[in-house]
Amino acid sequence: MKCRLAALSVVLVAGGLAGCSRDKNDRPTPKAQPAVSASTAPLPGAGAEETKPTAPGPGPSAPAPRHGAGLPSDTQLSEAGVGPYVIGIERAELSSAGLVGAVSTGADGCESGAGLSRYGAPALFFAKGALQHVKITGSTIRTPAGVGVGTALADAKRAYPDGKTLAGPGGASAWYAEIGDFALLMRIGDGKVSAIEAGPAATLPLTFTGTSLC
Repeated sequence: MKCRLAALSVVLVAGGLAGCSRDKNDRPTPKAQPAVSASTAPLPGAGAEETKPTAPGPGPSAPAPRHGAGLPSDTQLSEAGVGPYVIGIERAELSSAGLVGAVSTGADGCESGAGLSRYGAPALFFAKGALQHVKITGSTIRTPAGVGVGTALADAKRAYPDGKTLAGPGGASAWYAEIGDFALLMRIGDGKVSAIEAGPAATLPLTFTGTSLC
């Protein structure tokens, strides 16, 4: 009897162990999860390309020099003119803006007028409807190099060393300095600058000698 019980116990124990082994082996094998690469893992806010702010460019109405000359200022006579009196601007445009007084027509057909006093009351000379050259005779306006009416000829030459002397009718003389396509013409009287003119380098000497452009 004891032998049967011992044998039965052995059978039960063996069966239990076999059952435990089957249960363990029957469990589903976990599926391997795909590894996420650190270099490709999405970050918060990803998807929008990062852009650096850039400075705004000039707008469509940004002013630009006419004919490549430097823009004139309100207080200086440059080779391009003074204030709003830019070489090449239409006379009608100045008139409609109230920037020129009465305009007269000379015997040669050219028109002339005067600008506002805040810009040195420049004499304005027009050819074919456009501003051809500007002339300053007052002492309130100077060139970017500091030359104005009353400046000694020697100082004007030092300010514009690449200039040259021009001879006009009746013994008139001037110190003439080309700046790109434009120029400054400084009329000389008693060893000093008596007037300064600005205009195209191709025509300014002609107006000094009295040649009509109209």
